Amino acid sequence: MSVLRSLVCYIYFFGSLTMLSFKFKRHKANRHKYSKEEYQTLVNEEARRWSRRVLKICGVKVNIRGVENIPDEAVLFMANHQSSFDIAIFLGCIYKNKGYISKPGIFKIPFIRNWMDELRCVEISQTDVRQGLKAVLAGIDILKDGYSMVVFPEGTRSLDGKLLEFKAGTFKLATKSKVPIVPVTIDGAINVMRKGDILVKSRPVTVTIHPPIYTKDLVREEEVLLPAQVKSAIELGFGS
Repeated sequence: MSVLRSLVCYIYFFGSLTMLSFKFKRHKANRHKYSKEEYQTLVNEEARRWSRRVLKICGVKVNIRGVENIPDEAVLFMANHQSSFDIAIFLGCIYKNKGYISKPGIFKIPFIRNWMDELRCVEISQTDVRQGLKAVLAGIDILKDGYSMVVFPEGTRSLDGKLLEFKAGTFKLATKSKVPIVPVTIDGAINVMRKGDILVKSRPVTVTIHPPIYTKDLVREEEVLLPAQVKSAIELGFGS
């Protein structure tokens, strides 16, 4: 069953992604017809509908809690990283216009770069320090522009679901832009497709959105404590 489901998922994923890419090209050509906010909402809605269809076809049922904790302003979502499905879960289930800080490899997948550019995603290298700094600065500018971002501070998917060490540099996105950090726990996505697997399994996923952590008036000593504070919040969401 998992083999058949996986085959259907892969066929739909790449086939529909091709169509989505063409849609984004069409929207980009007509961008002048919309305000900046209208255009951002348009491309996010397209991506959201696509993601929800992918999750449905793959049999991934998402239970989301704590949506009332999302402030009505630009935020930096910080979540644990369990699976390749984490981005689809964010896209489809958290209703806020947002871009993503992502590894270069994602941008190399055919047709993905087009819509990641439209969603204002930022490519960050974990080995090139200069490029990494440029990516963080680009993310800060996006947040200051009033557009939310998503980052997985572990930098890679966890093999066993346990939290890895957080990359301290990712917290500069919030402290330099002065936007709230919203910790998010993704629990169960590792059972859908863990790192290294190719089969997709139909499993439930729980997403818990925690209360925001405001960074605007933090002093340096308080900023240093942010990684531990965010990690602790995310850990509270497991198994609850």
